[in-house]
Amino acid sequence: MSSFAVRLDRLLDQLRTLSSSPSDDPSSRLQRLVVRTERAYSALRDAGTPAPAELFVRLRGRLEELGDGLLDAQSAAGETGGSPSWAQLFTEAGQVLRDVEELLQGTSGAHTSASKSHSRTPSVDLPRRMPTSQPVLSASTSAAADLDAYLASSARTRTSPTSSASPTPVAFARATALSEACSLFLLAHDPTNVLPPGETLRSIFRSHNVPTEAADKSAEPSASLESRISTQLHRAYFDSFAALFAPGSSASSADKLEAWSRLAQDLQDAALPLVPSRLKTDDGSGVSARDDLSRALAPSTAAAWEPKVALEAVERVVHTLSRLCAPARDAEARSLAADASAAAQGAAGGSQLVALVQRTLELARGMDDDMRRFRRGVAGELAGEDDLREVVREEAGARERTVVLEWFGGKEGVKSETWRCCARALGREVGETGEVVKEDVAAALAATLFADDSIALPPFDASSADSSAPAPPNLLPPILLVPSPRLFDLQNRFQALVILACLATLAGPAPPSTAAEQPAALVSRLWTILESEFAPPAPSPAQLASSSSPPASEPSPTRLANLADELIAYRRRSADATASPPPGEEEAARMRASVDRVLRTQDPVYKLFKGRLREAVGAAMRDAVSAAEGARGEPVQRVPTGAMRSGREVARGGTPRAKGAERAQRRVRDVRMVVPKGFEAPTVLREKVEETVRERLVQEVWGWVEEVWGGVLGWKRADVDESAASA
Repeated sequence: MSSFAVRLDRLLDQLRTLSSSPSDDPSSRLQRLVVRTERAYSALRDAGTPAPAELFVRLRGRLEELGDGLLDAQSAAGETGGSPSWAQLFTEAGQVLRDVEELLQGTSGAHTSASKSHSRTPSVDLPRRMPTSQPVLSASTSAAADLDAYLASSARTRTSPTSSASPTPVAFARATALSEACSLFLLAHDPTNVLPPGETLRSIFRSHNVPTEAADKSAEPSASLESRISTQLHRAYFDSFAALFAPGSSASSADKLEAWSRLAQDLQDAALPLVPSRLKTDDGSGVSARDDLSRALAPSTAAAWEPKVALEAVERVVHTLSRLCAPARDAEARSLAADASAAAQGAAGGSQLVALVQRTLELARGMDDDMRRFRRGVAGELAGEDDLREVVREEAGARERTVVLEWFGGKEGVKSETWRCCARALGREVGETGEVVKEDVAAALAATLFADDSIALPPFDASSADSSAPAPPNLLPPILLVPSPRLFDLQNRFQALVILACLATLAGPAPPSTAAEQPAALVSRLWTILESEFAPPAPSPAQLASSSSPPASEPSPTRLANLADELIAYRRRSADATASPPPGEEEAARMRASVDRVLRTQDPVYKLFKGRLREAVGAAMRDAVSAAEGARGEPVQRVPTGAMRSGREVARGGTPRAKGAERAQRRVRDVRMVVPKGFEAPTVLREKVEETVRERLVQEVWGWVEEVWGGVLGWKRADVDESAASA
């Protein structure tokens, strides 16, 4: 954003020269538009990078108003022939508007890495900002980069959850961010159904760990707009220093001292993170190499500019980096060290200083890439699948909090909107917001899953979200937006379970003959038919591996006739096994009519089974909440009874693998599930009810909500989960 910022600053400075005009002059309106543009620009600047798309949209509107104001001012004042000219102002304004359009497209289309962010200040675009914004020792940064690359590679096959034919930039950005967060949620919970056959989580972290040579060969010849802007800014930055230190420069000694201080800070920020704290200088003094570089690059207190001191400092930095670089960079480091030593011992003054600093920063940047690539490779080789799943889970939770908090205006916005959604789901009056109670959220979740309407997402556009239009029925609260794919699935599963219970009553009791087909086989077959509607089977690995295989066809819609045919066929097979007369045409017609009647949502039998299952699910949710509170209130036993441990063993923290296993074990919930009447038999029906409630609803969805949003909503103590509270 730096090139755009420089151009917009220049335009605003030029427009401020038109301020000496009476209040009724058209130029006065122009100045008011300038102030409005400055405010929009200030809000964008304060937001940092990546900035929300709403701020770019706002600035674009202000620039369009500014263009209209320029036309009015020109028609009233005429061409004065001064500097700047009206033509120049129109050209600058048009270019700035095009810059905003490009930045808006970039903001809406993809995530921007922190290492590529820019600011208005020239120094922030230096290579030195890369080590400070991407710590070498940060494993989570590498994981986030790998997951971003995975999301980018799967973007073409992922559908954003918005149905708008031409969404606004705000709606598109929110839909894209929510789609990526949902993908990470599914990847953390069920990677086997998300990743292609034969791939694991390890493949995500390995696929982007390519050597530098391979990355250079695969790089596109045409750099992106952002890369070209960054290159131009870097060149302009160092050219300004080269002019100061040129042999014929008229710059004062104080100016050169200030310039060297900025270059020294660049070197310090780039080199010090690469130097281990245990590394000592090689002169035998035992001094820390990091402290030695800090002193050499510290701001100078000398009254006059001394180029030899600066060149010796650069030589010391290069010497330290040459001790740490990979063997593949030895030749580059030796060449740079020789040039730095020759410059420090010669009489070149400061003419070579800028070039040496620039080469040193490039070496540090390459070493930083080497270290990051090495750590990523080690993590991929040594970490197990469960460890990587924990990494994905943590990143998915952090990404979800970021997306939702930004969407709803921070923690207070999330709390108030969650309270309102829960009040609507529980049939309460939606008035002033209160405290978001965990029991209310659990009850609202159960009510949402059994509502007659399908669950709904909030509008993706800010204008429609802020309107006075009534909320859509069965609207999800903010804390349930990312798990919404699982909630859609759960709503369908509960409906299918109610249908199974209704059909089981029509199947009748088990036949007395052991040779006859049992109702369990019928229910299992009916469940397979119903499940194919909301969870179609994935294509086989052979189909995916064969390029000539056509894509798997969508399952045909299940009709009542299909279910009735299964019941009639079951009755006929049972009759054959027991030597009973098979059902005739009249009885088959009655069975079809019974299926048609009992599966209507207003039928008393359907409503009865649905109500029983809803009560059982609500009771299981209440038990899950109380069980979690009880387990959380128990004291942690550091030393088990009967085992003697030393104090050192107790105080020492566990290994990452042990901590990950401990976190996974803590998420396991032992929920008392009382299967409602009508769902106990056959066994397959009871097992499906228990599996859906315990594993999919309580374990996966509710446990995730507590883990991600417990700290934000004040449900957890700080010693239980600090990550969510600090988000």
